[in-house]
Amino acid sequence: MKVTVSIIASLLLVTASQLTIAADDPTVATVNGTNLKKSMLQFYALERRQVDPKSTVPIDKLTTDLVNMALLKDEAIKKKLNNNDDFKARMDFINLSMLSQVAMIDFLDNNPIPEKRLKEEYDARIGQIKVQEFKASHILLKEEGKAKEVIAKLAKGKKFADLAKENSTGPTASKGGDLGWFTEGTMVKPFNDACFNGNKGDLVIVQSQFGFHLIEILDQGEKVKKVQLAKVALNIAPSSETYDKIFAEVSTFYSENNTSEAFEATLSKEDAKYKKLEANDIKVGDKTIAGVGSARELVRWAYKSDKGAISEPMQFDNTFVVAHLAEVKEDGVAPLEQIAEEMEIAAKQKKKGEQISKEMEGETDMQKLAEKIGVPLSTNSAINFASYSVPGIGQEPRVIGVTAALNKGEISKKPVIGGTGVFMILVEEVTPAPETADYTNIKQQLNSRYASVASGSLEALKDKYGVVDLRYKFY
Repeated sequence: MKVTVSIIASLLLVTASQLTIAADDPTVATVNGTNLKKSMLQFYALERRQVDPKSTVPIDKLTTDLVNMALLKDEAIKKKLNNNDDFKARMDFINLSMLSQVAMIDFLDNNPIPEKRLKEEYDARIGQIKVQEFKASHILLKEEGKAKEVIAKLAKGKKFADLAKENSTGPTASKGGDLGWFTEGTMVKPFNDACFNGNKGDLVIVQSQFGFHLIEILDQGEKVKKVQLAKVALNIAPSSETYDKIFAEVSTFYSENNTSEAFEATLSKEDAKYKKLEANDIKVGDKTIAGVGSARELVRWAYKSDKGAISEPMQFDNTFVVAHLAEVKEDGVAPLEQIAEEMEIAAKQKKKGEQISKEMEGETDMQKLAEKIGVPLSTNSAINFASYSVPGIGQEPRVIGVTAALNKGEISKKPVIGGTGVFMILVEEVTPAPETADYTNIKQQLNSRYASVASGSLEALKDKYGVVDLRYKFY
């Protein structure tokens, strides 16, 4: 389903921002008039992979990240954060680093190292490292019995190459099983070990993940002497002297800072030598705390203490902790002071959305509306009622819901106030869902949902009969 959406403002920031997901390549998004190019998206994806090689972040998530970065950049410029000395020093270093890398790449591209020089360097560094070589042929078979039958035929005078062409299921069958020369470690381990431990002229049967190999060792290179290395792991643990010294320091800290005021005052000093960690929304059943690890004792202490309490020193592995219970959120409706900041942000978003929505009302021509409010149109062809988000924009359930209710060629009756902007929607194309022929996956989803409901019903029964779980006081 394609939807033309006029995006008016990002409600994530206090100031209005314009955001457009452009349909034409190579621009992937436009933020406040600045085009974010496909190349920038590729650089960002490469950077993510360098940090975490196993990372497989979806393109729409990467695009959303870039959009948020651009919005934050604009906000920083508005506040003139780019003019402070620290920022300029960082940018100078980044320019120095990047330009030096580019200069080196350019030099190597325009001054390639001669082949002779490369060979000299290879011989000096790697070429002298001796690796044993082998020459062999093999016949790959599915069953060990078949391999023994081939050996029997060899004993009767049949040629190995002919039998390989007739029986081998491997890629070298057409060459009579000939593998040529190869170095140790090239083949799978069972094959490699057979060649390494065998002798010239041997016929050996080994099994690998590919099947059964009948190997004929045709020749062996010069044997290479090897040395087996052992890794010695030394466990470095604090001595009793170190333990006593640190415990004494922690105990002194506790005795001097056993009130909320003293605790916060000490940790707010610039030269504070203690590491402050904050753990939010600790649940009664939690067993771990971020930055500390397994800390069930600390969780139990928190639920038995009052706001402002300071814990005695506790040890978790090699870490000593003195905790301050800074906030307690009771069951039920939260008091205004605890959620004042969230309420303020939500109120500003709502008010801003209503104001922008009012400016957009009354216009049914999307192009004229875009010109009126000064933003370009964007087209999105991947909106699905089953989705949780709009690609390139983020989670927008209202946009998805309104879009699904419109027919082809129909425009939304009024602007839709979402979480990231205010939208007018025109459905350009509707693609009917394909008919379901196999209901296996749907059945599995329903069974999984049923299991979840069954678990929830147990919690409902606990609430109904007033069952209170107090195990946290003891375990």
